[in-house]
Amino acid sequence: MVHYADDGLTKRQLDPAELFDHRWEDRMSDSKRVRQLGDIRVTALYDGYGDVPIAVVVNIDEADAAALAELSSGDDLLHPVFNAYLVETGIGSLLIDAGAGVHMGPNAGKMLEKLAEAGVAPSDVDAIILTHCHPDHILGIVDEDWNAVFPNAGLVVPELDEQFWLRSDPSKIDDEYQRLMTEQAQKAAGPYSGRTRTIFGGEVAPGVTMVPLPGHTPGHSGYMVEGGGKRLFLWGDIVHLPTFQPARPDAGLLFDVDLPLARETRKQTFERVIADGLEVGGGHLLAPGFARVERAGTVYRIVPSE
Repeated sequence: MVHYADDGLTKRQLDPAELFDHRWEDRMSDSKRVRQLGDIRVTALYDGYGDVPIAVVVNIDEADAAALAELSSGDDLLHPVFNAYLVETGIGSLLIDAGAGVHMGPNAGKMLEKLAEAGVAPSDVDAIILTHCHPDHILGIVDEDWNAVFPNAGLVVPELDEQFWLRSDPSKIDDEYQRLMTEQAQKAAGPYSGRTRTIFGGEVAPGVTMVPLPGHTPGHSGYMVEGGGKRLFLWGDIVHLPTFQPARPDAGLLFDVDLPLARETRKQTFERVIADGLEVGGGHLLAPGFARVERAGTVYRIVPSE
């Protein structure tokens, strides 16, 4: 089967390795996963990948569904990668998100291995700062028995997400997806109950500033990392399908709590990072976990960094 990626202007034939993002892992040198911003070092930590049905992608037409089928593994499943980010500030080690851990299938849960390769032990991590409370970002903070993985780390949660996910009564939630994700988030956050704080904006650590990006979840946020005159924007889940959504920015997922707002935030974020010339990192970007956004006619494309 021939596979193509629609970049908004032309169609280019894809190498099969591009279709299954997890295959990139062995082809990527460690140095490409690191960014140095003055005294701040940011490392993309690959956590593996998941399996989601094409049916979770919404606001698409038949042609879009056919394009997604071409990007699937032949069984109507898509395989988004999971990334977390290690931020070493010189005075502490932080994680921006923690990946899916061991509770989302056999192909995830590699983040701790990548953290060790970066020379950091779980006990060295001072804080886990979440972009939001979805399972593929929070479940990596606990082990298979739902115990805390990071013995010395505080859990830092955007305030609106803390209210929405960690304070809701799952038994009163009708939506099946939302109820399950709420139960998982609360179970994961439980071991950190005595060391959890909420944030609403501003600087959350030296050189790390919270940027609200609502829609995907109420408190969904990105983090601007600045040092040495350089900036890197870690944008969370602005996209889940980086080879598809830039050319179809109206497409969302069933997991978007506010689909219209998520769509608007995505477009605004694309415009901002283009205007400011920002390199970005994100929970579902292809290796090396860093990329740039370009205009492609009236839409966009995401180009993984070299």
